[in-house]
Amino acid sequence: MLGWLLPFLPVPFYAWIYLQGDALHHRAALFLIVFLAAQAAYVLCLVVLSRRRFSLIAVAASAVISGFLLVPHNPTISTDIYRYIWDGRVTDSGLNVYLHRPSDLSELQKIDDLYQRMNYRDEYTIYPPFAQWLFYVAHWLYSQLGVWAAKVFFGLPFLGIGFILWRLLAQSQLPGPRRDWFMLAYALNPLLIFELFGSGHLDGWAILCIVASYYCYTKKMLQPAVLCIVAASLIKLWPIILIPALFITLNRGFTLPKIIKNALLTCVSAGLLLSLAYFPFVRDSWFAITRLQSWGATMSFNGIYSFLLGALQAPPAFVQITSLLLLVSVTIVAAFKKKLLAAWILTIITLLALAPVFYPWYGLVLLPLAVLAKKSHFIYALAGLYGIVSLTYIQQIDDWPAWSLVSKSALLGGIIIIEALLMLGMLVCLWRRDGSR
Repeated sequence: MLGWLLPFLPVPFYAWIYLQGDALHHRAALFLIVFLAAQAAYVLCLVVLSRRRFSLIAVAASAVISGFLLVPHNPTISTDIYRYIWDGRVTDSGLNVYLHRPSDLSELQKIDDLYQRMNYRDEYTIYPPFAQWLFYVAHWLYSQLGVWAAKVFFGLPFLGIGFILWRLLAQSQLPGPRRDWFMLAYALNPLLIFELFGSGHLDGWAILCIVASYYCYTKKMLQPAVLCIVAASLIKLWPIILIPALFITLNRGFTLPKIIKNALLTCVSAGLLLSLAYFPFVRDSWFAITRLQSWGATMSFNGIYSFLLGALQAPPAFVQITSLLLLVSVTIVAAFKKKLLAAWILTIITLLALAPVFYPWYGLVLLPLAVLAKKSHFIYALAGLYGIVSLTYIQQIDDWPAWSLVSKSALLGGIIIIEALLMLGMLVCLWRRDGSR
């Protein structure tokens, strides 16, 4: 009976949020309390159900119910989905989204309150072409049904990722109860549910492409595996750093002529996909690329590496150059590891540590990769990281209590240090043999 009931333990917290409705909007402190309570319930499920049988049907039902309880209302903390919809509106109007800032388009601002709800109104979009077509669909759903429909659309990858994980775990040598436990670790994770269904973040679609790439890798399909990663990079830019490890792993043991042939095919196929993706946006300008440089000053918040060097008063240019050199070095070293998942996880953790900002949803990709790597200790450490990094939302608490013994900035610094320690622990878990049941 407990195996049927315990997977529903986090559901009351999502139900409470549903009952609160839009009253939770920008109430960061209350949201954090509820999220951390759901996270604690999730960890309890992981611990207790690692030692007893449970129903995957109950897990699936709990995940679906939890997700759809978050759909009806406006996003609680992040408002990124409104920028997604805005970009889709610009594309739908026939304008080149890469050439116009929201603040430049006065006519589109008058349609409804979308402009007032979105963020970074004076910045150009940073999202690649495939993301823009997803935004186009999201805008159509928003215009027809409302923001809840767009949130469902961005939550759909949750099901696709889960299906691929289930297929790959079913093909593994794990006993049935352990396979079910890893599926539970994925399906009930509160951060994943909150960010995809509650906030409607784009990352789910990129993660789906990455997991699909790994599936192709297990089938020894080089070109589809690489193209899936390229597609992920056309949704969010960062997955491009996963290509070296994928290509080297797939070509390990081949002769030099075979490697050269595969490299040429990969460059041609990836180039064609990139050209097709950007082609619709170059009719007005050949500079139809994302405007990341314009975000340099605004995208610096809680990065681990920049925080630690900033405490040592290192010049910003030194931080940026050394960050890039470290990322390139780790990417190259990781590419020659024998296990692709370990190489990817190492590269992503390095990227998260070196990035100037670490929002909670940036680390979502580590969860399905840890499930595929079958690392239960890593998943426990990751649950801790998700809980800690969510505390960075304290930046949105305007009325910081005067009686608090710790300032907001000091608390944020402590959070960043704990994040760094947890990441080191995750690396240890990555290389230790998983001896848990």
